[in-house]
Amino acid sequence: MLPPKCARRWPEAVLVLLDIDGTLLRTHGLGLEAMAAAGAEVFGRPFPTEKVDTSGRLDHLIFREVCAVAGFPDDEEHMARFRTMYVREMHARLKAEPERLVTLPGTLALVDLLHDDPNVEVGVLTGNWEETGVAKMEQAGFDTSRITVRSWGDSGLHRRDLVPHAMKQAHAKLPDLVPSQVVVLGDTPKDIDCAHHHGCRCLATATGAFTVEELSEADLVFGDLAESETVYSSILELAGM
Repeated sequence: MLPPKCARRWPEAVLVLLDIDGTLLRTHGLGLEAMAAAGAEVFGRPFPTEKVDTSGRLDHLIFREVCAVAGFPDDEEHMARFRTMYVREMHARLKAEPERLVTLPGTLALVDLLHDDPNVEVGVLTGNWEETGVAKMEQAGFDTSRITVRSWGDSGLHRRDLVPHAMKQAHAKLPDLVPSQVVVLGDTPKDIDCAHHHGCRCLATATGAFTVEELSEADLVFGDLAESETVYSSILELAGM
């Protein structure tokens, strides 16, 4: 039996930060459809999400970039209305078409392994706003109460801001945590960039829009996370455990 988390060996503690879309699950276009519908509701005209690159982007930046392309105002009032509509649209689509959300192979088992390790703190680092991120994870079968560190899309202006936000939360439980003990798990070059910018490790998975070759700057790349025990062991090795 593993010792409780309060019995951590501090020099060997690790913070694992999980991306959501393309890493843990896929929604096969539901999110962009919900955004397009929300934007059309707010502005009364088509909200052209297809005209911007959304991979690894924060939701509020996607909103602002689409607004720039379409000539819509992107002030806080309009963003707040958009966010409310987007959350509503996302919930409606998840309920109406649950089969479009797919939990990626090995991810549930991987989160179980990480959570059950007394030396690991599990967090999310994602471009999603909290409401939609939680909705996706819970529908995919993840117990979000296990996610103790949460760096959502509005936790910073850019993705690089999300790592220090997560580490600040983690320091309450892991006061001696240093960047080399943080592993970001994601599926885009932006996940790699935000990890390495702060001296953290990155394990990439080619389960999103990018190939193994396109993710080659990560510390380690997997084609998928199906072999959860191998991925788990690799995460610990990256963190020097």
